[in-house]
Amino acid sequence: MANRILLVTASYDNTIRSWDVNSPTQSQAFKHQGQVNALLVTSDKEHIVAAGNPEITFYDSNATSANPTHKFVGHSSNVTGLGIDARNKWLYSASEDKTCKLWDWRGAQGCQRNFNMGSEVTTIVLHPNQGSLICGCQDGTVRIVDLIADKEFSVQCTEETDDNGIRSVSVSPDGSCLAAVGDSGKCYIWNIKDGMPVLEKEFKAHDGYALKCLFSPDKEKLATSGADSLIKIWNTQNWELSSCLEEHKEWVWDCAFSGDSRYLFSGGSDHKAILWELAVELPVREFQAHKSTISAVALNDAILDSSLLQKPAQAENTKIVETVTKTGRVIKRQVVVQ
Repeated sequence: MANRILLVTASYDNTIRSWDVNSPTQSQAFKHQGQVNALLVTSDKEHIVAAGNPEITFYDSNATSANPTHKFVGHSSNVTGLGIDARNKWLYSASEDKTCKLWDWRGAQGCQRNFNMGSEVTTIVLHPNQGSLICGCQDGTVRIVDLIADKEFSVQCTEETDDNGIRSVSVSPDGSCLAAVGDSGKCYIWNIKDGMPVLEKEFKAHDGYALKCLFSPDKEKLATSGADSLIKIWNTQNWELSSCLEEHKEWVWDCAFSGDSRYLFSGGSDHKAILWELAVELPVREFQAHKSTISAVALNDAILDSSLLQKPAQAENTKIVETVTKTGRVIKRQVVVQ
């Protein structure tokens, strides 16, 4: 099963779905009580892990059962982010209970380390050097925890108000850049080559809330999404806007790149998940089975081999139509002729 493509979505409808990329109407559903704030697929694609309230829940991606295999209990409020280190030794998590935790992800020893961050933690990533946790917080700060030196320092991004929190952080694969977005709609870029963040760029990414930022594996792109229903792709060489993906109708909560950076998987409040081919700025697949907001998505970290993604030929009863969006962009779509 190593070459399979694993696309996963979580929704407020209390289900997590694993999709067949070539059969968008077919999915395996897992039961999950309550909202899911973040998802991950393990590198071997054997497990799906969900950050909920207040538990971390594990599912066997190959199982016929819709029930979870086990849970991590230790946070006292919403778990807002999680991930696994490169050696598959431990899992890290963040929560609105103002803590970050490290776990023996195989479950034998449970929570191994606990860090009090002093503010609700809304998002978390692990630096590529595997030695630092980077957290975004509700008080508008980005905080970096040095796991080796056991020290923490913070950068104030926004004015300290209750409605100006950081929603997402991302680190470039080479560890040179740190990005953050938040309630102001702004994106912040820091140079972190020398350890301490130096602000390099600040720009308005979205009207209203910015909800997600993510570097592509090749470091050439930064994707952001927001409450304005848009996904924007930024050129990391000059931070100029490269493209704008406009198929979603409501808030876009999450997105994930394929391993070769050619595809992006997104989910939003319109109950829809979309797989995009970035070179042509078009949806390749749309996945619709959820009955409520899609709050989190995950795409396995293997390269999405085009030989596995069967592109439908243009049938005789279809045609290509062009539409102009509200921002003036021309989008081409293949539609069925009735």
